[in-house]
Amino acid sequence: MVRLLLSTLLILGVSRSSWGSTEDEEKQKFLVNLERTAFFDTELLQEIGRLPEFASSNVLLSPISVKAALGMLWEGAGPVAAREISLALRLPESKDEVRQFFSTVLQSLQKRSNEQEYTLDLANRLYVTDSLILNDQKGNQSRSDGYSRGVSSGDKKKPATTTTTPQPARTSTAPTPAIPVIEPDFVRALTHYYGAEATFLDFSKASEAAAVINGWASDLTHGLITSVVSPETISGDTQLFIGNVVYFKGKWENSFDPEHSKPANFYVQNKSPIEATMMEQLNYFKYAAIDSLAATALELPYTGNKFSMLLLLPNDRNGISQMMRDLPHNPLNSIVSQLELQEVHVLLPKFEAEFNTDLVGVLHNLGIQKIFETFEGGLPGVSRRFPLKVDGVQHSVKVIVNELGTEAAAATGILVVPLMGGSVPKFEANHPFLFFIRDLETGAFLFGGKVVQPSRHVPSSTSPRPLRRPQAPPNRVTSSSPRRTRMAFYPSLIPGQDEDRMVFEQD
Repeated sequence: MVRLLLSTLLILGVSRSSWGSTEDEEKQKFLVNLERTAFFDTELLQEIGRLPEFASSNVLLSPISVKAALGMLWEGAGPVAAREISLALRLPESKDEVRQFFSTVLQSLQKRSNEQEYTLDLANRLYVTDSLILNDQKGNQSRSDGYSRGVSSGDKKKPATTTTTPQPARTSTAPTPAIPVIEPDFVRALTHYYGAEATFLDFSKASEAAAVINGWASDLTHGLITSVVSPETISGDTQLFIGNVVYFKGKWENSFDPEHSKPANFYVQNKSPIEATMMEQLNYFKYAAIDSLAATALELPYTGNKFSMLLLLPNDRNGISQMMRDLPHNPLNSIVSQLELQEVHVLLPKFEAEFNTDLVGVLHNLGIQKIFETFEGGLPGVSRRFPLKVDGVQHSVKVIVNELGTEAAAATGILVVPLMGGSVPKFEANHPFLFFIRDLETGAFLFGGKVVQPSRHVPSSTSPRPLRRPQAPPNRVTSSSPRRTRMAFYPSLIPGQDEDRMVFEQD
């Protein structure tokens, strides 16, 4: 039996993009496809949440990571398998349009890896068993320039990935026709449209092969994810490994002052409350009540205003399951469009979680079945001469959310004033909630998850400080629709007098 391992792995520490200049028509196509494929993001989260083993635990995923890996498989899939992937991801009919979509998203993220305000690393890798050769366009058996031996271009920056297991030299002796081949068109498509690198690996040495793959993932994730595969998941039958890694770390635009953090109960259905460390601040954020979800939504931007975290909190303490059932009928970008800038009292628990699972069963339930069930016709675009199927989809995610933010941001431009009359919305995440990390330039969602178990509170010798009233933001339009325009004006303050706020609405 020949096995193909597919790994989608990702990371997050706490928390920025670039839409290149394109014609309006092409940009509109991209936005439509982005909106359509976003349904897969929420359906994937919902399907994982249905599994009994994750009913009362944190669930983490990277939609962009999973979709990138499936997109690479789509390139080599047969007609039936490709159709299943297209329907599940809601990909456009045109092959060129599919490739343009993935290329736009992935290249936009990849070219921003050198930003100073945040860290974003995204890489795709194809490991091919050392016994394989490539079939060139003339049917001759030869190695392809698309493959590297030993250190690849991506590894030159991170030598630890490849120095763990030196690759043995190979002779150029032509193998027998029985040896399987990988189609060069498949390799070229992955390189050109997905930014993937291809390299040979000796899977017959399971421990050493696992060390190479795990070293690559560890380097890309700055040590946050150290194990993607184990030697037990690799056998002599393993021929290919497709991997996608995403790492993101940034700072809050408005950081949470650690001196405001305090212990507080976090309520979970049918369980005793967890004493969590609740971060707290009063500031201006985009916020809205989402009646169709019986929930409230809050957007916390990261430094640089390139990425943000979207939080969805059910109104009912025990409403997380119902909200997840309703989520596929409430597009995330539609929720974002309802948010309005206003003063919000935010209480959010610190959490650090790690999630590892095989997505084969979940993807099977979402209609992607052919590539897992049969050798015949599943992936002919990968190899026409040797039948392959996907044996595993390993997804590893780690998320860390804490008070970290722009240095001294909590003390800059802050005035201590009495709270004014009028209701300030309170977003108190003291029960299970959902979160999503969004790329503001492309609109793609990098990460998402369900938080059921926040980090337990660690006692401190200091007492929390009282909150300070934030300065009002500059005059701006806070929302706009065909029916009305709402504007918030913040007059200059006269020393010694209270702040005033006037809101004018136009029907």
